[in-house]
Amino acid sequence: MTVTSTRPPRETVRAGILAAAEHAFLAHGYVRSSLSEIAAAAGFTKGAVYSNFGGKPELLSAVCAAHIEAIAASVIGTLSATDSIDLGARALADQLTGSSAWPELWVEFRGLAAHDEGVRAAYGELRSRLRGDLERQLRDNAERLTLPPDTDFAVAATLLLTVANGLALEHAAAPAAMPRELIERCLAQLIGGLR
Repeated sequence: MTVTSTRPPRETVRAGILAAAEHAFLAHGYVRSSLSEIAAAAGFTKGAVYSNFGGKPELLSAVCAAHIEAIAASVIGTLSATDSIDLGARALADQLTGSSAWPELWVEFRGLAAHDEGVRAAYGELRSRLRGDLERQLRDNAERLTLPPDTDFAVAATLLLTVANGLALEHAAAPAAMPRELIERCLAQLIGGLR
């Protein structure tokens, strides 16, 4: 009797690797996580990581992109559905203050980008992609978000990403000095200023 094995669909492989990488990067950081261990945890080979992501910097970029894209979709969905700046700011504040591991990973990613050309390229592509994705989401939902017709969506997306990142980092480093309630008020004022 011959046993044939079929390859899992590419989406299944990518999702498994992303989940294992997210767990490893958040638990151990980028530098202390190995591709071999990530691949093994996902049930695939190291070659599967390379063929799906290209390398460790690109894998980190994909993990971070998935996280930020989920946050953006959730917050824009909340703002679109409720038309409430306060609810949108609350949803984003909840996301930004939920885990100190994410801001720590972003700090590590940014710090390595300053000294490693491969990481710098992945980080730069990620930041451009995130800004472009958020810009498109804001433009596509401008009417429901009640954004003015002359909104500069590139500036709006850049401000939202930069402020959210900064607030998350400050909260992770000193939660008493940057409490969640203050973050929520800052975000409400920023979001309200876009309208």
